[in-house]
Amino acid sequence: MILRKPYAFLIKYFKIIHIILFLIFTYLVFELRNIYMFFVNYVKNNNFTYFDGIANKYMNPLVFFMIILIIAFAISVYELMKKKEKPILFYQILIVYGFILLAFWIYFRSFFSSLEKTTYDSLTIIIYRDITAFLYYLNYFYVGFAFIRGFGFDIKKFSFDKDKKELHLDESDSEEYELNIGVDRDNVTNYIRREKREFRYYLKENASILIVLLIIAIAGVSYFVYSKFFVKEKIYQEQEVVTSNNINYRVNSSMITNLDKYSEEISNNNMFLVVNVTLMTDYEKVNFDDEMFRVNINDKYYYPSFSYDNLFDDLGNTYKTSYSLEKNNNFVIIFKYPKEEIKKAFFEILKSKNNGVYQFDKILLTPVIQKQEKNKLNYNEENTINNVSFQIINYKIEDETSFEYENCYDGVCTKLNKLVLPKLNEKILSLQFNSENINKTFFEDYLGIKYKYSNKDVIISSKDVKLINQNKNILYFSIPKNSNGLEGIELVIRTRENEYSIELRENE
Repeated sequence: MILRKPYAFLIKYFKIIHIILFLIFTYLVFELRNIYMFFVNYVKNNNFTYFDGIANKYMNPLVFFMIILIIAFAISVYELMKKKEKPILFYQILIVYGFILLAFWIYFRSFFSSLEKTTYDSLTIIIYRDITAFLYYLNYFYVGFAFIRGFGFDIKKFSFDKDKKELHLDESDSEEYELNIGVDRDNVTNYIRREKREFRYYLKENASILIVLLIIAIAGVSYFVYSKFFVKEKIYQEQEVVTSNNINYRVNSSMITNLDKYSEEISNNNMFLVVNVTLMTDYEKVNFDDEMFRVNINDKYYYPSFSYDNLFDDLGNTYKTSYSLEKNNNFVIIFKYPKEEIKKAFFEILKSKNNGVYQFDKILLTPVIQKQEKNKLNYNEENTINNVSFQIINYKIEDETSFEYENCYDGVCTKLNKLVLPKLNEKILSLQFNSENINKTFFEDYLGIKYKYSNKDVIISSKDVKLINQNKNILYFSIPKNSNGLEGIELVIRTRENEYSIELRENE
C-alpha cells in the first residue's frame, strides 16, 4: 500500500489544526465545569437530584469523539515537531492529558449511570471533585496554548523559516512511501530499542531541567496534600482540641443509646448519639449559631434534638444555643437518627459561613454502644453503686405508716407524730438503712421495684417510684398497690451501664 507522508499537510494547516483544538478545549471548559459543579454541590449538600439521562447530560457522548480527535492531532503534531526538531514537551503532555481525559470520560460515564442504584460516601465524592477540578483547570492552559498557536502563531519565531522560504517545504515532506500491513517483529523490536535509547539520551540531556520540574511538582503536590488533608479538611480525633472563632472545643466521648435516664427505651425506630463536649473560652457568655453543631452519620446530616434533653440530663448539662460560662464548661449534645448500624460518624463544628457556603471542622467519633449488665446484690449487706455505698437492714410495705419526731421552738421541744400517706392506689415502701448518711438523690433517680405477676416479671421504673419522706435512716417511697404480698419482690437500681437487683426478704 502506497501512502504519502503527512508532514507537508500538517505544516500547511498547522494554524487550522490549532484553531480546531482551541474550539474543542473551549467546549471542554463548559463540559468539565458542569461536572465539577455537580461534585461541588454534591459535597456541599450531601445529596443530588437524579433524573433520567443524567449520564448523557454530564458526560456528553460527543465529547468522547472530541477527545479522540485531540489525541490524534496531538500525536500527529508531535511527530511533525519531532521531525523538524522543534519543542515537543507541550505535545507530549497533551498526549498524556488526552488519554487521561479519555479514561476519565469512560469511567465517570459509568459513575453517572450507576447513581440511581449506588450510593457513595463523602470521601469518594471529594476525591472525584478534586480529580475533576485538576482536569478542569488544566484545560484552561491548553485553551490558551491552542489559541496562541492557532491565532498568534509566528512561523519565523518558531524557526519554520528554514522550510521552503518560510516553511522550507521539500519533496521529502510529501514523498510517497510504502506501508506494509504486516508486522515485522525485528522492525518493532529495533524501533522500541531505538526509542528507549533516545529517551535515555533525552533524560540525560535535560536532567537538570527535569529534576527542577520534578522538585517543583513534588513540592506542589505535597503542599496541596498537606493543605487539603491536614489544614483545610483535616479530620480530628476525639480528645483533640479544635479551635473555631477563638473558642476551643474538645469531644471527650460519644455514646449510642436508646435508653433514657430511667433506663427505659425511648423509641422503637430511632437511636440517640450523645456527644460529650468541653468548651474552653474566657468569654462569660457564648451565643451559638443555630447550625453550630451537627453530625454526619453514614453520609447523612443530623442536628441537635432539644426535645429529648430532659431524658439525658443525668449525663451532664445539655446543649443550649446560649450559654453563660465559666472558664471551662462541659455539656452533652443529643442527636436522634434512624435505627441503623453506624459505619462512620463525624461530629462537625461550624468554622465559617460566607455567602451561603458553610465550612466545618470534622471530628471522627468512636461511639460506645451503651449496654446494661445485670448484677445481683445481697440484701442486708453493704453494696456500692456509682461510688455510693449503702446497706439496707430492713424493709416494710404498708398501707400507711407514721414516725415520731421533735418540733423545737424557742428552746422548747415537743414530740409529734408524722403520718406518712401514699398516693392514691399505692402503698408505702419503707427502707431502713444502717446509717443516717443516705444519698437520697441517688435513690430518687435510680430506685425501682420488680415483682412477679402471673409468673411474669413486672418492673416499675424509678420514675414511678416516688420518694415521699425521710426519718433519720429510713426512706419512704410510694409504690403501686398491687405489689404488696406478691412473690419475688426486688429492689431494682438501673443506671445506664448496669442493672442491680436486691431481693427483699424478712430478717431472720
